[in-house]
Amino acid sequence: MMPRYAKLYPKLKSDSRFLYNYAIAQYEAGRYEEALATVRECRRRLADYNLSLLEGNVLDALCRYADAKCCYHRAHNMCPSRFAPLYAIFNVRMERGDTVSARRIGREILDKPIKVRSLETVEMIDDVRQRIIKQ
Repeated sequence: MMPRYAKLYPKLKSDSRFLYNYAIAQYEAGRYEEALATVRECRRRLADYNLSLLEGNVLDALCRYADAKCCYHRAHNMCPSRFAPLYAIFNVRMERGDTVSARRIGREILDKPIKVRSLETVEMIDDVRQRIIKQ
């Protein structure tokens, strides 16, 4: 897919939907620096929850944990009722060995009311519960 995206880029580079999908493709292909550049280009046209999560994921893959955490916080502020940004922050803090902060975020996740029950939400909560109990 990457050659196709590269070929379409000159024509569609001002379309935020194209840039978002291109950044996802780059991220999934392990081209993290390119994905970050595309995300940032997209951000000039769009301020979006999903884009903030993607930027956080890219930065996390680049081991830029503090920057990733900022993106996850931005996503959380955009949609405070969602679990994914808090779960991402929890994971970044666990990866960095910041267990005190991770446990605080974990408690916030476990205490958060579920508005829309989904398999993804239940799996995140179960993972947090298991990882907090192990400590």
